[in-house]
Amino acid sequence: MLHFAAPRTSGRGKFSANSREGGSMKYGELNLGQIEAIVNKLGGMDGVQRLLSGELVFKAVELLRQIATVSSSAITKFVAKDVFTTKNKSVKIYFVGDNFKKVMLDKVESGIEATTLIVSKLEKASLDVPILSELGDRAETTLGQLYGLLMAQPNGEAGSLLTNGYANIFYIRGIDGNLWAVVADWSSGSGWDVSAHSIGFPRRWSAGHQVVSR
Repeated sequence: MLHFAAPRTSGRGKFSANSREGGSMKYGELNLGQIEAIVNKLGGMDGVQRLLSGELVFKAVELLRQIATVSSSAITKFVAKDVFTTKNKSVKIYFVGDNFKKVMLDKVESGIEATTLIVSKLEKASLDVPILSELGDRAETTLGQLYGLLMAQPNGEAGSLLTNGYANIFYIRGIDGNLWAVVADWSSGSGWDVSAHSIGFPRRWSAGHQVVSR
């Protein structure tokens, strides 16, 4: 049986700088309550021994989990302002945000090749930067690809996009040259809301939202 001697503390339950014999402790800011919580998380002393022996290995929780793929047709020419309007008769659009109007509405896209889009579920709350880091060069999509998915669910029907009020997030480049988090979410009984959010703003997307990438 492996026994651990209780470390000496110095004021308010923290380890003293010399809590190890013959030298200072590397993580001296830890207190006894935190140590106990870690041991409990490991399942007690048996878990500690398994971790130290290499039998127990931790795996980071995935940020994004792929749940579906969807084909996106080639786009010869796409004019955003022609379709992202509440007057659209083909797709029920209820609201267009101010940022979207400012950086997306004047976009004209052309020569977009057919591709496969990946729909992923956000497994834990996150800012945009970690999401973009995980996606790498697959992150950027287009307004035409977003609209193609809306066309498949014009009145909030079931499909690749969430219609439960959660966000469907696309990373799309605006006319200002910057990448924006463009969100489409279904407002029950009203229609699709589309908006654009700066990826530099510390907005944390909740677990359960979807991210659409290439």
